[in-house]
Amino acid sequence: MAAQVHCIGCLETGADFPSEAYGLQMRWSLERSDDWQLLEGAGEGTSQIHMSKGADPLCTFDHPLDVRLHCDALAKAAAPRIKVEVYQLDELDRLDIAGYGMVHLPLSTGTHALEIHCWRPAGSWYENLSAKFIGGYPRLVRPQLVVSAAERFGMATETTGTIYCTLNVFVVDLHGEVEEEEGVEESKE
Repeated sequence: MAAQVHCIGCLETGADFPSEAYGLQMRWSLERSDDWQLLEGAGEGTSQIHMSKGADPLCTFDHPLDVRLHCDALAKAAAPRIKVEVYQLDELDRLDIAGYGMVHLPLSTGTHALEIHCWRPAGSWYENLSAKFIGGYPRLVRPQLVVSAAERFGMATETTGTIYCTLNVFVVDLHGEVEEEEGVEESKE
């Protein structure tokens, strides 16, 4: 089935990121195969820097996401993915990596609450000690590894936090029929 997928939502909050951060910033991108074409909307974005207030473990991004995609063979195509990179601001106004994460875009009509679990490469004892004092946590040389589970296999990582996202997804086939959400009936007048 050829289809268009329209996603409207928000990358809302981040929680449980490293407590030494004075602020957090998130960069996101929509990773997709050649089967998908971006018809409308931005395929990437950057949030504002959320400045921490004390030991508050929750940061608010409220970054909008509004994209419309087209796919000729929805059943055969791999689902697009939302990739995030979260950066922490230190007391010297330097941005350092706080975590990478990825989640598949839902391909069913409805409202979806998503959690993007973030991680970063685990450094050696010396690298972690150095990063605490002068910054520079280990980063990925190729950020595309975030969306490739096979290439990440065996990599030592540490969990850093979670991004919470809400998306409203509409799937429409070429005949203009909206896929109905389960439990919701179409009214006929």
